[in-house]
Amino acid sequence: MPRGLLTCEIDCPFGLCHCGADAAAPSFIPADYKQPVEFGSGALYLDTPEKAADRKRQTEHIKAWPIDRIRPYRTPNFTAASGPIPTHRFQHHRYRSPLNCFGLFFDADVYELLLTHTNVNGHQRYADWVDCDRRTLMALIGTLIRMACMPAHELSDYWHNERGWDPVRTVWTRNRFTRLLWTLHTETGAQPHTGDVSDRLWDVQPLTDLLNDRFAAALRPPRDLVCDETMVAYRGEHASFRRMENKPISRGFLIWKLACRSGYVYRQLLCYGATGRSGVMKEVVLALTNPYLGEHRVVYFDSAFTSIDLLLTLWNRQTYAVGKVHLVRVFPYHVRNAILTKDAFVTVQHRDCVGLSATACKFND
Repeated sequence: MPRGLLTCEIDCPFGLCHCGADAAAPSFIPADYKQPVEFGSGALYLDTPEKAADRKRQTEHIKAWPIDRIRPYRTPNFTAASGPIPTHRFQHHRYRSPLNCFGLFFDADVYELLLTHTNVNGHQRYADWVDCDRRTLMALIGTLIRMACMPAHELSDYWHNERGWDPVRTVWTRNRFTRLLWTLHTETGAQPHTGDVSDRLWDVQPLTDLLNDRFAAALRPPRDLVCDETMVAYRGEHASFRRMENKPISRGFLIWKLACRSGYVYRQLLCYGATGRSGVMKEVVLALTNPYLGEHRVVYFDSAFTSIDLLLTLWNRQTYAVGKVHLVRVFPYHVRNAILTKDAFVTVQHRDCVGLSATACKFND
């Protein structure tokens, strides 16, 4: 039974609604109580639970999520600027070239970072190292992008006599390419030991920071945004190594991203691994969306991120959200245990937070 929190305008018979702060929560459920039609086609669970802990939880949740009425609510219009910065940038003939568009993100500062630390690393590892220049580095990055069009089981397969690929083997010798690839670095300083989990990925953080600045400088996001994760395949040992079963890439490094429907990424955060702290996912969402809060945007995320505490925080910063709630998270007791048939749903709304609703539904995914 998928469950979710809805806090944006959607197409449904009752729209988005709220329970006003002045709505009196009933201290008991009348014997003749009849569930209002706008609460949905399912039935709220209003029977008395057997366990005392469940009865206490049900009472608290009914007070916070009343069952007496629902009021219509519409989110304010989105009026913030969105699109290219400046507005007509991509109408200029210069940006009709994919290479020039790519240069918005991999610019002189990014190449300088890569060249500086790659050459330092090269001299440390090889006595006969010859400094790499920008032209060579651009060729390396371009080759890596092209390799995605022709994946190989092993890197050496690109130079195989029969299975090789000419766009790679006619440009690079295998030794030259692999030597440069394994020497590529974004930080060559000593690893800090501050005790913070960010120390685990200190060597790629400078590149991430530069790219985040350039992602945000090229485009302003539209109203609807998505928080999600991306896995970068990796099979070795590392403190930040993560596993996500039943995913296309189940092992590797995890990156959290803020994107729009087109797939454009506005900001990304590296996952450093287990921190031992609670509320980490809330911190991630707030860090991703912080530059765009207060502009009546709508953020969508899955059960890994969704919590009532997070949605209340976003609401207080004029940002709305839609998310599926994981079964282990706090959720209104009378909604979580609602009686539902196929394609049925029930919904209630928060007493104090205008526009915050909790919905349970049953459907074939």
